[in-house]
Amino acid sequence: MVERLSKITKQEVIDFAKATYNENNYVVVYKRIGEDKNIQKVEKPQITPVEVNRDDQSPFVKNILANKTADIQPKFIDYEKDVMKTTMNGNIPVLYSQNTENQLFDLYYAFDMGTNNDKTLPIAIDYISYLGTSKMSPAEVQQEFYKLGCSFNVFNSENQIWVSLTGLNENFEKATRLFESLFADPKVEDATLKNLVSDILKKRSDAKQSKGTILQKMMVNYAKFGSSNPATHLLSEEELNKLQPAQIAELIKSLMTYQHKILYYGPKLIGDVKEALNTTHAVPAAGLKPVPAEANFHWRKHLIIQCMWLIMI
Repeated sequence: MVERLSKITKQEVIDFAKATYNENNYVVVYKRIGEDKNIQKVEKPQITPVEVNRDDQSPFVKNILANKTADIQPKFIDYEKDVMKTTMNGNIPVLYSQNTENQLFDLYYAFDMGTNNDKTLPIAIDYISYLGTSKMSPAEVQQEFYKLGCSFNVFNSENQIWVSLTGLNENFEKATRLFESLFADPKVEDATLKNLVSDILKKRSDAKQSKGTILQKMMVNYAKFGSSNPATHLLSEEELNKLQPAQIAELIKSLMTYQHKILYYGPKLIGDVKEALNTTHAVPAAGLKPVPAEANFHWRKHLIIQCMWLIMI
């Protein structure tokens, strides 16, 4: 651009101006040189200096400085005392810790199974956030939780599933009943499931462009286990596209029939929590089923050493 501009002559600029501008389509701005006699100046106000008593101390400060405090000592958790253990119907373990700070509760259903146990589980778990029931649409479910001052979340990994409910303690029973209804009567919409599958496929495509994912997840898993590993233990694109709403709904409905434990943190007493769970948390008459067998991936020790050597290099 600089080279092109350097070739433009003064006469070309004059000719362009004469051809383009006339008395009706331009403005002339003059830059005057010299002192502007019309400027009105505001008189600078007198500023009173502030005297700062840097060496003076108030009685309050002196009292604080005079107090000697002991060094902070570590406080170690004693799980046998700080976490209480009981069981509810169906011999489901309940771990309890009382919240003495506020009126909020956290309720967790924890399962020792994940992608390694069932490749379809992650899709079912992810769909829980969009669930409705035969009586309530997904939007109505969210609105009802909002009215109760509560919310729920889901998480899954290779060998764990966590489903959580949190909110105002005064609405614990109502929120728990609503929460349980999602698993007892799940309604899966075909369009929503297709969108979820589309998102999963998009994330997989993006992951192929992520060097961090390729190195830290795919290559490390390949080094540990070979081509058959937790990172590749997934439904194929064809299998994902064949998923049916009824299949996902049935998997969500069956989730609470598997062995799990419950964790509670809130202001309720442990006896009240146990009573509420016995009322709201449905347990199959035949008892809970053991979690599905986990896929067996074989370690490849020599490849681990090679991979770590390459990473260090």
